[in-house]
Amino acid sequence: MPVAAARAAAAVGGGADGDADNGRQQPQPQRRRLQEEGQQQLLHTGEGVKADGCAEARPLGRLLSDGGSGGQRRRRQGRRQQAVMPPAAPDLTAGPDEGADADYVLVGEARRQAVSFFASGSNVEVPGGPVPFSSITFVLNVCGRTNPVQPKDLEPYWFGDVSDGPTLSQFFETCSHGARTFSRERNLVVGPLDVPCAAVPSTGRPFNSSRCTDRELFGWADWAMAAALQANPGLLLQQRSQRRVFLLPDLPACGGWESLASLGCGRSCPVFLKLRDGATPRWVASQLMHDLSHTLSMGHSAALPGALGPGAPGGPRGDGTCPLGGAAEGAGGGSSGGGGGGGAGSGGGLVCPNAANGWKVGWTGPLEGTDLSGLPPGFVGALRLPPTGRDRAAVARLVVGADRKPAGHPSAGRDSTFYVSYRLEAGAYDTGLPAALAGQVYVHEYDGSTTQDGTVYQPLLVGSSAAAASDGGGGTSGAAVQVPLGAGATAFFRLQLVAADADGATVFVCSSAGGPLPSNEGVDSCEECYDGMDNDCNGYADDADEYCLTHCYYR
Repeated sequence: MPVAAARAAAAVGGGADGDADNGRQQPQPQRRRLQEEGQQQLLHTGEGVKADGCAEARPLGRLLSDGGSGGQRRRRQGRRQQAVMPPAAPDLTAGPDEGADADYVLVGEARRQAVSFFASGSNVEVPGGPVPFSSITFVLNVCGRTNPVQPKDLEPYWFGDVSDGPTLSQFFETCSHGARTFSRERNLVVGPLDVPCAAVPSTGRPFNSSRCTDRELFGWADWAMAAALQANPGLLLQQRSQRRVFLLPDLPACGGWESLASLGCGRSCPVFLKLRDGATPRWVASQLMHDLSHTLSMGHSAALPGALGPGAPGGPRGDGTCPLGGAAEGAGGGSSGGGGGGGAGSGGGLVCPNAANGWKVGWTGPLEGTDLSGLPPGFVGALRLPPTGRDRAAVARLVVGADRKPAGHPSAGRDSTFYVSYRLEAGAYDTGLPAALAGQVYVHEYDGSTTQDGTVYQPLLVGSSAAAASDGGGGTSGAAVQVPLGAGATAFFRLQLVAADADGATVFVCSSAGGPLPSNEGVDSCEECYDGMDNDCNGYADDADEYCLTHCYYR
């Protein structure tokens, strides 16, 4: 029933992840594990599969906010689960953007029972075609504070064709290569809805707008849904896997955060945006491209220092090629008083998710001629990468198994997966990429689950041809360019950009067959200098390798 759904949404003190920063000292959340009935089974999602049965393996109520935090979910198939919370005072706190998955939201209530958003295996869907994206957006006025946007103002930015950047429908349908549809019928905007300063919603948990705890957030949400249901009783029954977006006015008690979004999605999938005075529909739409991507399980996209070029700072949101990273900071067309948001790049065009985030949701896939397992260990050869905007089957994937890593390796004990892609404007796709970042090859590392659930890992840009000192860091038509990579990647493979044009990029990959590449050919045994192979992947084999010449051929 709708009211029960609303109660469940308000009862769970956040099954979400958010970008929060209100300047207070951040407490450490207590780990809580949901009790699950029935067999535990990870749900693996392939092309066109959406799995909504998600249990939490971390504290309920940790939200991912637009400032640099992450969430951790374990995706399982099973029946409804419940968790009993130990005593804790309701609170909503977060520290600054300290790095990958650093911000927490702690929620609680003495002996509170909560039904997880991510608990029902009945929501697993295996559609036969494009998956419709579904959402309902509530525009709220709270405690006499008026929301700066109205539903009629948002309409063109949901479905229309505006001049100051992409619409939500263009983002989802273009970046997914048609795997997602975003229709008027499945994405509603209602309001404005007036929420009082203090009240007791249907959950029985009173809220008071002089505070901004989980009780207030979900109390406002519950009040708004009840008001919308009263006006239209069938509203929340129109779709099953429905995102619920709550646009709040600027409330002083809520501190500095701008958005809170569920990382991964279930039956009641919350997103909260706080709109400062003067916020525009452009900002709302761009920010929702970012936050609604979180609900599909995409994580913030980090970058190593220098991965985008000399002097590029990197950081937990440092990937300028992804709306879940630095591309969000350049969103054009107005703001909510700080930051940027979403898939609108600095030029107002569309920037689509990077290869790793796209892979998680089926928007990118394995390069033609390869499969989901990636390139085999010891692969040496050339690959032709089409632009990800032209072809979904465009990503080369290399997996370095945990068994290949020596003791003491920074990522020992887990597999590391690298995604190699070529980004170039193709139609509306990637029109917002800055010129210096277009026509480049990128390498991302992502070690988390490739199902549609949140993990503690986030995509990390470890290198790009934009950082190569050739042709101004751009594509090449002459000598091959060594693509600079982080140490975790170069320990196992090397990458050269041979040529790049409007049709694609030719890269040469040289990878280890077992453990890390040797520091030099012949350093372990001079037999390596007579086997016809480039064992250290420096581009030279046997008597063409300087180390072999000086140490093994002429003594």
